[in-house]
Amino acid sequence: MSDQITLTAQPRTITGKKVRHLRAQGLIPAVIYGTNVEAPVHIQIPHDELRASLRAAGGTNLIVLTVNGQPHNVLVRDVQRGHLRGELLHVDFHAVSLTTRITVDVPVTLIGQSEIIRNGQAMLITNANTVPVHCLPTNIPHEVTLDLSQLVEIGDFLTVADLKIPAGVTVAIEPEVELVRTDFATRLEEPSEEEMAAEAGEVEVIKRGKVEEEE
Repeated sequence: MSDQITLTAQPRTITGKKVRHLRAQGLIPAVIYGTNVEAPVHIQIPHDELRASLRAAGGTNLIVLTVNGQPHNVLVRDVQRGHLRGELLHVDFHAVSLTTRITVDVPVTLIGQSEIIRNGQAMLITNANTVPVHCLPTNIPHEVTLDLSQLVEIGDFLTVADLKIPAGVTVAIEPEVELVRTDFATRLEEPSEEEMAAEAGEVEVIKRGKVEEEE
């Protein structure tokens, strides 16, 4: 389940385009909104501390974010990065109540082996890499697992109902939703444009020859 991560931020008065000056000082602008937050709280966090916390939290771990001595239980909701270098630009945190269940997306981890896939007789078609789950913020799983060893024939599939879900957690989509399926390892490829053009040319030559012979 979720590991608690702590982070300290300072109130932020600089907004808009001027936040680039904060980044130049090694501070990343962020905002807190959500449960028990009457208005968005604008904050700034040292870059290195924020980066380490984001890496540890991923998309599922709870963070205790303290501002002016007041702790907020938050989840990372959005991370903005630069297009070219991927540097941190801005982070949105969503404050939650520890006693209220929430819905959050968690990764689907594939475990086990399907013999027909391992032997190259089939390929795996994946329809979803995450699923939404409903649980308390302190009970968010790092992942839910799906056992591929249950796939034994071409056309076999696994659904939400086949997921291994921890106690206290429910999946927030229908149990019959298909997550993975096996299919033929190779399929007949569509002819390329060059092949189609060549074939059309051969047909034209044959037709023209027949016409000439008839004449």
